[in-house]
Amino acid sequence: MLPLFTKIRFILLLILILLPGTVTRAEEKTVTSGQQALNQPSPLQVRYYQRTLDAQLSDYESYWVGLLKLALEKSGRDFQLEPVSAKGVPHARLVSNLLNKGPVNIIFMGTNKEMEEKLLPIRIPLFRGLVGYRIMMTTTENAAVFADISSVTALKKAVIGLGLNWSDEPIMKEAGLNVVTLPYHRLFNALSGGRFHGISRGAHEIKGEYDIVKQSKTNLVIDKHLVLAYRLATFFFVAPDNQALADAITSGLEQAYRDGSFLTYFNRHPAVHNAIKLLTDPNRTWLWLDNHHLSQQTRDIPASYWFDPK
Repeated sequence: MLPLFTKIRFILLLILILLPGTVTRAEEKTVTSGQQALNQPSPLQVRYYQRTLDAQLSDYESYWVGLLKLALEKSGRDFQLEPVSAKGVPHARLVSNLLNKGPVNIIFMGTNKEMEEKLLPIRIPLFRGLVGYRIMMTTTENAAVFADISSVTALKKAVIGLGLNWSDEPIMKEAGLNVVTLPYHRLFNALSGGRFHGISRGAHEIKGEYDIVKQSKTNLVIDKHLVLAYRLATFFFVAPDNQALADAITSGLEQAYRDGSFLTYFNRHPAVHNAIKLLTDPNRTWLWLDNHHLSQQTRDIPASYWFDPK
């Protein structure tokens, strides 16, 4: 038998051998857990302008906000979505705010080459090109102006209202149309007051806006005769250095197309229902314009991403 002293020394030796290993494993577990926490991306902070009309949210505004949420959910990233109230913020200021780390970090608008050079576009058409199918909001006094128009040449006699810096402006001006631009929130008062004959609105926009503004401007009506059409897309845009947000939204929208949830959302939305009803009216005359302001990348977007009114 071993002497008592030898036993004690043996036990102490075992403790010294085992104890560092036990501590090391605990430390390794803590370090691993910490590394996992460090490697886990923090939630995306997504801030967008929420534009209202007469203090109400139109159906097409609700559409793109819902689509933004769908894209973020499909991206698999944790996110926090925060609306920022906006009234009458022109497109030029939207761009400036985005570039200068303003109150929002994502915007949506009709695209052109200049915009895509300044900002980082997510090249998936949010409304599948419905923004390029334009319907006129006019007045009871001026509705006859559009009734007998059957050519672009004839349309030149009308004065058309547009918002500041809209992508439609150079398209229409190059076609020789008579255009007046004002801040968005002033357009409907100006139309009601006779400043121009009509406001050009996307087929998905006009019914939701009309339902709101007709409550206070009772002489406004939706034209029943024309569709002014050209290829145009509405994109999400982020600042050029915000690749993480761009990647998340791109992957989310692509996944939504793959699993069918994008088209389900699109086909079920009231703004789209209203647009299709207007565009499939057989009594409308279609006038087509060329859009020379699309980038080649936007022109190359696959046909599956675009709505075909036929």
